[in-house]
Amino acid sequence: LTSLRDLERDALARTMLRPGGWEWPAGSALDRLVHAATELVLSDRHHRLRRCANCTWLFLDLSRNHSRKWCSMEHCGTQVKIRRLSERRRSNR
Repeated sequence: LTSLRDLERDALARTMLRPGGWEWPAGSALDRLVHAATELVLSDRHHRLRRCANCTWLFLDLSRNHSRKWCSMEHCGTQVKIRRLSERRRSNR
């Protein structure tokens, strides 16, 4: 959190606060990402932040029972299920 705080401070030093919101300089994608991460940590949704069981990307678990395991079912969920199926088939031989 200390590193994130320092990165946020530096990012905000490079931007301007306008009546409509933040005005980011050109090429400031990393600064915007740092700012979004800081807002997430400070929000009431931070407890829903999870790490994918397959690729270790972060995602927000917005499922009803908070049990989501993968960043996307189409990619990582499918890979994990295929891997498990292959392991079961190998062990049954």
